[in-house]
Amino acid sequence: MNNMIWRDDYFHIEATSKQIQHMNEGNPDPSDDSYYSKITINGDVYCCFISLGNNIFGVTLYDEISNKAISFYGDNTEGENEEFIWGFYGELKKSNNEEYSYSLPIDLLEEGQYYQYCMANNLTFPKDITLLGYGG
Repeated sequence: MNNMIWRDDYFHIEATSKQIQHMNEGNPDPSDDSYYSKITINGDVYCCFISLGNNIFGVTLYDEISNKAISFYGDNTEGENEEFIWGFYGELKKSNNEEYSYSLPIDLLEEGQYYQYCMANNLTFPKDITLLGYGG
């Protein structure tokens, strides 16, 4: 959906439809300041790649200067375990809420860097998040 801003409150994810579309089409343009989506984790802001397709949702953290995946937690030296979080999304729902136009429920898998971080630090891992679409 064009001209949408997608947000999630748990991780404070913010991505535009344009960013998601360009990333999923494989048209990288990291020289564009608005290329990467943003995610805030424990008060720190990271650039990220958000993958949405075939009912699969994923977030990978990136260094916007080197344009390479980075690790939030754990070893990522061999390109394994790049996903910060991932899961499966359900049906896009149109909302009658005045604040947002659409909602997209996502069931998170107990895998990825954030899951490992939660388990190592005795934190509760969220079972799901909901992306909310504003504008459009």
